[in-house]
Amino acid sequence: MNDNKAIQLTDKFFNGETTLVEEQELYAYFLSGKVCPKLAPLRQMFLDMSQLKGHEPSRKAKVMSINRRKRWRHVAIAATVAAIAGITATLWTTIHDNDYEMMAYGQRQNNREAVMREVERTLGDARSGTPNVGAELKDAFGQFQ
Repeated sequence: MNDNKAIQLTDKFFNGETTLVEEQELYAYFLSGKVCPKLAPLRQMFLDMSQLKGHEPSRKAKVMSINRRKRWRHVAIAATVAAIAGITATLWTTIHDNDYEMMAYGQRQNNREAVMREVERTLGDARSGTPNVGAELKDAFGQFQ
């Protein structure tokens, strides 16, 4: 190979335009020892590269497939929906929870006014000097007679 062709091939090599056959010609040129002074600084690089020609580059990392990405996206969306549903259910039960609930006369009372009326009546009976315990017990347990 003459020097002009070697210079052209090295230019193509550095532009990434050479074929494998042309690269083999370059390696043979630099191995021959008859290298023009202009290409002499590149000789050691091409000698080193000629030694690597049988080695395969290491495997590249796998790129996550689109299907796996979609699957993770669906999992994230489902987790978000579940979290929002849980928070909504918790807030709903907290807001609609009856703070006024009592058992009176064998019935569950959860109406605030009815509960407060019964509490006031019971407190009034307790404050009176002569509570009628018998009547209260008869009212409370009248359903069991």
